[in-house]
Amino acid sequence: EVENTLFRVAIGKLVDESEFFKNLFAEGSPAIDTTRGEEGESVDHPIIIGDESPDDFALLMRWVYKKYDIVPFKAKEWIACLRIAHKFGVPLLSKAAQEALQGETFDPVEKVQLCFNYDLDLAWAKDAVSNICYSWDPLPLLPQTDAYH
Repeated sequence: EVENTLFRVAIGKLVDESEFFKNLFAEGSPAIDTTRGEEGESVDHPIIIGDESPDDFALLMRWVYKKYDIVPFKAKEWIACLRIAHKFGVPLLSKAAQEALQGETFDPVEKVQLCFNYDLDLAWAKDAVSNICYSWDPLPLLPQTDAYH
């Protein structure tokens, strides 16, 4: 369950794709309340996934179930996939998102921030790094001053 939205998912699919879920469902994992013995076994006793939006979790589920088909995400959705892949440890989704976003036009600073936020190889943003280094425009992260006047 994600923010009162119930997702019925085959545990095996999640475990195969995600380090987070692999650890969550590992035998003896303290993440699931085994004292009740029911968590995740029915819609009345779902496993609660906190700090996540149902829309973004739905992207993860679409990818997990249809990754071998062409998943027609928009650029904004692929960026959400980068975040969710990082959060739940889904390297194949991260790779697919990076490949899908390769041809997109980004603000160079935003592309570099994606690399740092989601532990991506900086080579993915090589063009952005070059644009920042060779740009005469001030970086948007730095405040402009009148130091030269």
